[in-house]
Amino acid sequence: MEDRALDSFRFFTKKPLSRREFLKLGVEGGLGLAFLSFLKACNIPNSPASTPIVSPAAWATATPVPGVDIDMKLFDAKRPDATREQIDFLRNNGREPVEMILEKLQGSVSVVGLGEMHNELDMEQFANRVIGAAAERKLIQFVALEIDNSEQGQGQVDEFLRRGTISPELQKILNQHNTVYLSILETARNNQLPILCVDNHGSNDRDDFMSRRILSNLEAHPADKCIFYGGNGHMIERYDLLAGTLKDKYYSVFQLNDRNIGTGETVYNAMIQAGIKEAIGIDNVKQTPFSTATYGHPYELWSEYGRITDAIVLLPPKK
Repeated sequence: MEDRALDSFRFFTKKPLSRREFLKLGVEGGLGLAFLSFLKACNIPNSPASTPIVSPAAWATATPVPGVDIDMKLFDAKRPDATREQIDFLRNNGREPVEMILEKLQGSVSVVGLGEMHNELDMEQFANRVIGAAAERKLIQFVALEIDNSEQGQGQVDEFLRRGTISPELQKILNQHNTVYLSILETARNNQLPILCVDNHGSNDRDDFMSRRILSNLEAHPADKCIFYGGNGHMIERYDLLAGTLKDKYYSVFQLNDRNIGTGETVYNAMIQAGIKEAIGIDNVKQTPFSTATYGHPYELWSEYGRITDAIVLLPPKK
């Protein structure tokens, strides 16, 4: 009964849903008490496959929830060493990450969701490499960025693309990032790529707002493809509107770096234990030994990688 109940809502996403996700989706869909009664009758267990340490209100956001304290004992518990199977898989099956992503854009994928942890220089550098290579091969027609869709955001970015000048308003946006973020704008300008600013910090559901901005642009230009660059949390596929609508035409990528040593990421530990010194990609995560490894970044969605992303890019420790 449990499997049939969960399957009934899998149409909305490429990924299986836990009981907690199932409950959230049902309540937000307006099924109310009837839905809760249905769940009770199904006798679905209370514990999802991967238990969030933060409250459900923090799911799929990059924003801390006031009053929510993280139990660091639970946090520390998520520091297992990588298994021999994981280490060997990474050594034998790891991909060159830029080509791994471009390969998808050469195929049926319309949108690559390339995640980051904010203000990490190496992640911005990698994103700029991917965008530049995709633009050079004419695989994308626009770039979507986590910048507010407003006159201060979209308007100032459009002005930069036209004139190449940085207004005080745009400089305020750039000051929130590292210097490479400007390089991403310059790469777009040099390749005559439009930039779609998709964020709205005033929205109650930023993820849906971002998704709708991208989907609207694709609806107007069905042949276009893009790279959507933003926080890892906005790329999560569990019940994301963008992933649910595009299905296999959406390809999500998380970036991890040596900040993840502190959170005890099994996946990043595998890179360290394998002695890999260059950036490396893991494609089709769900079918790898890392499928059930847990994503453990504070204020994000604690969950198994195989449920929330298609690929992972591991960046080498900073020298």
